[in-house]
Amino acid sequence: MKKSLILAVAAAIAISPLATAAEPLQGRLALGYTSTSGNTDEQKTNFNFDLTQQRNERLKLGYNGLAIYGRANGATNTDKQNANFVSEFIKSDRDSFYLNSGYLKDRFAGYDQRINLGGGLYRYFIKGEDTGLRGSFGVDITSEDYTDGTDDTVKWLKFGLNGHKNMGNNIRLVSSIDLGTPHEDYKDRYQVDSMIGGVCAVNEQMDIEVKYLTNYRKTPLVTGKEQMDSNFLTSLVYKM
Repeated sequence: MKKSLILAVAAAIAISPLATAAEPLQGRLALGYTSTSGNTDEQKTNFNFDLTQQRNERLKLGYNGLAIYGRANGATNTDKQNANFVSEFIKSDRDSFYLNSGYLKDRFAGYDQRINLGGGLYRYFIKGEDTGLRGSFGVDITSEDYTDGTDDTVKWLKFGLNGHKNMGNNIRLVSSIDLGTPHEDYKDRYQVDSMIGGVCAVNEQMDIEVKYLTNYRKTPLVTGKEQMDSNFLTSLVYKM
């Protein structure tokens, strides 16, 4: 019942703003592929997107997601899909409220699937084209199905920082960190997701992007899994 309710509310959040007039989508689509042969035969493909849409002066929508698939020596070793939707309700130049929903599947980390629904506050400490820093604080509810056949519904406190800084004319540094602490047993079950990377502009339409992603779980979701997963991604980016 809880899972159905979370899914229904998440779908309503995603669909309800689409009936209003809006500006065109803006953002980035990235695709990457790496291949290693010899002593190690490995291939990895990644696709990610980060799009925004200004519905009106007080509402901005955000769509972002990531898919990574990898094989090593003939066996799949990475299979992750993640998608998120955010409605940002702008209160002032520095402050906003947000509602978010999302989906995650990552069986190598222990997730058969996870559906999340939440809301909170954004605070823009620095807001500019060349330099930006945004903090977030909110509450999430997740419905989680694990690869060992168990499941759980968890309430989370969420804290985050997201920033960027231009270095010269064609280099931008980007980073983010998100901390989640559950309502119960927070000392043993907190989670930290981080990203650090750089973007090199090739021309007005294309970039080259490098990112290092880490996902840390104080207590692994499923017995036998590691506490931390990491991915190094190189992608060609198309700017919309």
